Amino acid sequence: MSPVENSLGCAGTRLVALVHAVLHCQAPMTTHGDDRSSQVNSCSGSVPWTGTADGKQLAAEVKGFALRRGADLAGIADLSRPYNGVSAPEHISGQFPRALSLGIGLPEQVVDIFACRPTPEYVEQYHKANDDANVALDRLAALVAARIREMGFAAEYTAASCLDDWRNGRKGLSHQAVAILAGLGWQGKSLLLISPQFGPRLRLTSVLTDMPLEPDAPIRNRCGRCTACADACPAGAIKGIATGGCYRNASDAVDAEKCLAQLNIFHETLKLKYPTCGVCISACPWAKKRRDKAEGRKATV
Repeated sequence: MSPVENSLGCAGTRLVALVHAVLHCQAPMTTHGDDRSSQVNSCSGSVPWTGTADGKQLAAEVKGFALRRGADLAGIADLSRPYNGVSAPEHISGQFPRALSLGIGLPEQVVDIFACRPTPEYVEQYHKANDDANVALDRLAALVAARIREMGFAAEYTAASCLDDWRNGRKGLSHQAVAILAGLGWQGKSLLLISPQFGPRLRLTSVLTDMPLEPDAPIRNRCGRCTACADACPAGAIKGIATGGCYRNASDAVDAEKCLAQLNIFHETLKLKYPTCGVCISACPWAKKRRDKAEGRKATV
């Protein structure tokens, strides 16, 4: 079994996986390791690494490579050290002590068409945006992994749509946990990753490596007293309980049964193609802060 077919996570990532498995109808996890390196390297467009550099320079090189090829966010996670309940099993961190977390923001116009409940138009555009982002992230991760191998280090990545196989009890790599360790964001009261730049409107992937990259520092939880997602939740599933880091138990933050029940209600009563909600994604003021800044309005967070 590949190392990435086991768990790396914090409380709530399995709940989010369960809900997102319904939301996005995504396929089971696939892994892409060194057995595919020749195929990936052929399209990387990079020359082999021939120099020497310290961890800071290597991190700048790899993150810059990812950003130039389409990532909106890139950060380095130290998998050898736990942070606020987020940790990697030894069989992962022993082989891959570092991970590159990559993020692509969802188009604002997709989420902004959302009102107080999902509509068929919103569902269609939202799922297409997620699918497009996942395809872009998979291609990007392949290029980054290939570049790292060209520089003489091991690298492995998983699909952006990788989720826990919760029906069969198999755990997958938590891209959210890697992103938290890499300083891309924090775990919000909705259990979604919240980034300062995109709020929860973000798709993620991860590249595991043994390259001695200088890690980025995790950032503090900035939700504070805000309860926008909890106030907006039509199921009353988000409890609005604050935490300084990550929730040790998913149930401390979200009632999963209420969330799933509301998805089914929307699906059946609104005749949606897929069970979909997205109220908490639309309501988060961190995403609105970015839009307000771009439009010259005063931010609300």
